[in-house]
Amino acid sequence: MSQLRAYFIALALLLLCAWPSLAQVTRVKGLVVDGRTGEPLAFVNLMFKGTQVGGHSDLNGQFDLNIHKPIDTLLVSYLGYKPQRIAIQRFKLTELKIKMQSAENVLNAVEILPGENPAHRIMRNVVEAKKVNDPVNVEAYQYRMYNKIEFDLNNYGDKLSKRRALKRFQFVFDYADTTEEGKVFLPMAITENTSTVTYRREPPGKQEVILGSRISGLKNASVSQFLGDMYQNINIYDNFLLIFNRSFVSPVTDNFLRYYKYYLVDSVFIEGERCYKLLFLPKRKQDLTFTGDLFIHDQTWAVKQVNIRFNDQSNINYIKQFDVFQQYTRVNGKTWMLEKEKTMADFAPFERNDGMGMYGRKTTIYSHFNLNPPLNDSLFKPGKDIVVADSATELSDAAWDTLRSERLSKTEKDIYKMVDTLVEMPRIVQIKDLVKMLATGYLKWDKFLLGQYYTFVSWNDIEGMRYKLGGITDNSFSKRLELRGWLAYGTQDKRFKVKAGMRWFLNANKEHRNLLTLNYKSDLEQLSLSANTLQLDNIMTSLFRRTRLKYVTNVEEIRGTYEYEYFPGLLNRITVFNRRLTPLGDFSFPREIGGTTHFIPHITTTEVSLHTRFAWREKYLSGEFDRMSAGTRYPVLQLDLSAGIPNLMGSEFSYYKVKLRISDRFRIQPLGYTDYLIDVGKTWGQAPYLFLEVHLGSQTYALDQLAFNMMNIFEFASDRYVYLFVDHHFEGFFLNKVPLLRKLKWREVLTFKSVIGDMSAENRAQLIYPDGQDPRLHRPYLESGVAIENIFKVVRVDALWRMTHLDRPLARPFGLRVSMVFRF
Repeated sequence: MSQLRAYFIALALLLLCAWPSLAQVTRVKGLVVDGRTGEPLAFVNLMFKGTQVGGHSDLNGQFDLNIHKPIDTLLVSYLGYKPQRIAIQRFKLTELKIKMQSAENVLNAVEILPGENPAHRIMRNVVEAKKVNDPVNVEAYQYRMYNKIEFDLNNYGDKLSKRRALKRFQFVFDYADTTEEGKVFLPMAITENTSTVTYRREPPGKQEVILGSRISGLKNASVSQFLGDMYQNINIYDNFLLIFNRSFVSPVTDNFLRYYKYYLVDSVFIEGERCYKLLFLPKRKQDLTFTGDLFIHDQTWAVKQVNIRFNDQSNINYIKQFDVFQQYTRVNGKTWMLEKEKTMADFAPFERNDGMGMYGRKTTIYSHFNLNPPLNDSLFKPGKDIVVADSATELSDAAWDTLRSERLSKTEKDIYKMVDTLVEMPRIVQIKDLVKMLATGYLKWDKFLLGQYYTFVSWNDIEGMRYKLGGITDNSFSKRLELRGWLAYGTQDKRFKVKAGMRWFLNANKEHRNLLTLNYKSDLEQLSLSANTLQLDNIMTSLFRRTRLKYVTNVEEIRGTYEYEYFPGLLNRITVFNRRLTPLGDFSFPREIGGTTHFIPHITTTEVSLHTRFAWREKYLSGEFDRMSAGTRYPVLQLDLSAGIPNLMGSEFSYYKVKLRISDRFRIQPLGYTDYLIDVGKTWGQAPYLFLEVHLGSQTYALDQLAFNMMNIFEFASDRYVYLFVDHHFEGFFLNKVPLLRKLKWREVLTFKSVIGDMSAENRAQLIYPDGQDPRLHRPYLESGVAIENIFKVVRVDALWRMTHLDRPLARPFGLRVSMVFRF
């Protein structure tokens, strides 16, 4: 996965510049008025002849359009007025005052009531007809889908292109091109995907088989599933459209008048179908809404065509512009289906009008429709609704010619040649390795990765200065076997620490994860910290630790894990480990025996566990060994069953554990979304607190989503407990309505965390709890907070209140925590 990310980032870093195009622009600007009264006309349609480039006059009747083509005619149309064809000068500026002449235009299908906006009447009919016209309500269908995505660099200058360091890459800039609007861009990458899709409404089922997948400069089957239908489709009939993980209000939402203003501006024919053209604008600038137009079929009230664009004032990061064009067709003269979709996103990481950015453009064509075919249950594969054919990434050019729904242009063909040449150049490989090092912490050295660089040097109260060196084998060493290890030394404790391990895929094709992992380590560890916490030897931990290092143990562990995935989203993991803990520094393991306190030098357990994780329809981006979840719309369930085995490899304890965790996200439109986590656990038998549930506290000023940030480490522990974590993100719902704060694009968050637990007397007697504290909760621990996120686009600041157990040592009722969050 890191290699995939590094490839795209490295390519973007290289293509930072070129010289601007010297080609000329045809420009036309002016005013549109009523020919009789002289009043300005808003929303008049203006289009360059023979193109899809155009626009509307604004509220004052003014317009300013340009195109990078030798166009000599401007087409003008407006409902109730005669259409006009106006001559303009090629590659020059033409200034016009267009006088529109009235014409009779009767809308037989619309009943105009006194004082009513006719567009509202049309929209009510559209909403009432959604159940009939929405393709998801068709009983069953099959179709072929072709998807093409291109990434292009824009707003680049000519300074860096003249530097000597880029001299060998000058051929890249020969591929510079222009959009129809005359904007220069430099193609970077292109992908193609073609698949067959089968859908059934009852019982629910959708299956996609990806027949071909082509990614310039890269072969990765896991990426292909995100280029198909299920991850690219926007259904305009949904009330809310999830785009870049933000929930936008559809212009065809049931409560359309709550969010939009509509104007009936024209009546046109599209592919022989008479349609009403509606212009829509957001009622409130700060809402996650669109501007654009709808073309509504005058007989069925179906959406024939739609153009939407992000509202310029929407609270969204890093995206300057986002446009979607969709066109629907009637299959068999009856059922409306999406036929074509074009999407264009202008990504602007620096958010300046003249700042460098990137276009992302997608074209999707749907064809070969088959409505209500007889479908066998065998067509659907539960848990694996996207299947990538074995030959999908190996198709020849001739095979692609038969599968494409539209031919590639010469520029698009050249992108494949350019990228394939670039990825083989030594300089690009070096840049890719450098970016990978910054992203993962590992520096490539032959078939080995040295790292992680931020753990090479650190310091703490136990070891003094700590020096560490290690790494892992690279994929060039093996794509099935990975070896890893490191050696560390402390100048104060004068001890060496070590870790060595391996991962081995038992199946060569990796269709299902069938992975064996073996590890041995002997090193310092601070328990009661979450998986989100920075490593103990991370230099950032040394710099920002807010309390001195305490409760540290030396952990000597042998661990073996076997993981098997039945289908994406369902896996089992069997783990066996032997773990020996030895206290360090001023930490100790005291036990009271017969009224006398004895200090135990170390404790040992051997444990066997079975982990089950179920996430229905979860998808992943996979590398050779690691992978990253792309999420799921369904709750994620995890069940852990564990047993401590006494008298095995020095184990001293016998116990049984059960843990169940449920997490999910649900949206409360338009009030944002809620993330929740419920965790329940219980231990039977006898074990010291170190092998029970030590509730996760925090020792830094960084926010930890999985921990209680106002709880001190080793403050509470339980052998039976219930967690509840809730975060609600309002996405700026309130702050966007405050004029002075709206421009900051801050977003508000409410948080709540609680745990209820207890510990039996038998388990409390195993070891005396640190500092002689009572680890039991007695009553629920409660923690709440208010946060502002999206400060400078990436910073989140939490104000946190500890609501209970304030009488305990070092308990603080209030605190501030900071974190970095990257979101659109």
